[in-house]
Amino acid sequence: MEKDESVTAVTVRINPQTIQQMKGEIRLLQGMVRDLLSRGVDYGRIPGTPADSLWEPGASQIIGAFNCYVGERRILKFEDTSERISTCVEVPIISRETGRMAATGIGAASTLETKYKYRWVEKLGEWGYDQESAKGLRTKVDRGRTLYRIPNPEHGELLNTIIKMASKRAEVDGAESLPGVASVLRQMFSGRSPGNRNQDEEMEYQGPVWTRFWGEVRRLGLTDGEAHTKLGVTSMKSWLSSGHSLDEALDILRGRQEQGEESAESATERLPENPIFHSWGELAEAAHKLGVSQEDVSKRSGVKGWAGFPSYLDAWRVVEELVTERAQKPSMM
Repeated sequence: MEKDESVTAVTVRINPQTIQQMKGEIRLLQGMVRDLLSRGVDYGRIPGTPADSLWEPGASQIIGAFNCYVGERRILKFEDTSERISTCVEVPIISRETGRMAATGIGAASTLETKYKYRWVEKLGEWGYDQESAKGLRTKVDRGRTLYRIPNPEHGELLNTIIKMASKRAEVDGAESLPGVASVLRQMFSGRSPGNRNQDEEMEYQGPVWTRFWGEVRRLGLTDGEAHTKLGVTSMKSWLSSGHSLDEALDILRGRQEQGEESAESATERLPENPIFHSWGELAEAAHKLGVSQEDVSKRSGVKGWAGFPSYLDAWRVVEELVTERAQKPSMM
């Protein structure tokens, strides 16, 4: 057999300096991911799942931050029968700098999934069911109405939906496959208690970005607890989950913003009338400017996180209530 002259052997040398450089680069990437994502907007808990997971907007944020884009999808498997529509899609994540594939993701979807397989309806007669056939159907009560779960009668119209869902899942998988992303997401979504500084926050706050942040906090003469109190949170993880950045936190700690130090009356005057929000991050930012944190709202409402509210309006009503109460307290003393 002739030797293939086009293949050149490359010797990879590993030394302590190379290892440290690789560790530093990965930690820097992990810090970028932490600063980039907002809970309830880019990631969160899907009903029926035990922990948070990355959502499509978060995947797009990560892919863009890595200076990459999603390439042309490739359908690996496709089935369209009277029983099911299913597909498996692969999408490449392409580097804008090199034009080469930086990662790849695979996603699948099927009409056998519960959310596509069934539909909740109120009037069974409109779908060809009588009272006898309704006895074996699952039911639930929604706003005083009894709903019945029936096999989705629009099975044939789900083709586009299934392909799009598989593509979205592949994009999320591709984002998680980028260097250092999977490990930082595992830490973010593991559900560790933020109260255990020795075990949880020590892992949570590692890397150059956090070293710079806590170094500046120490330079300002603040302890971890004092910094948390001034920011109105119990941990920096909660701060980031509210849609804020570490640079914002440093601005407040340096006194460039007057969070919590302005008069409550002034905050009340700045309450917007009929505000419109397009994301939980926007709402969190508006509440933050009025001196109201996610923790304040959670204590008052019992709802964990902004995304736990049924709507932006429900969450904002709690914010308005807290701001108004603070304005009235001086006159009541």
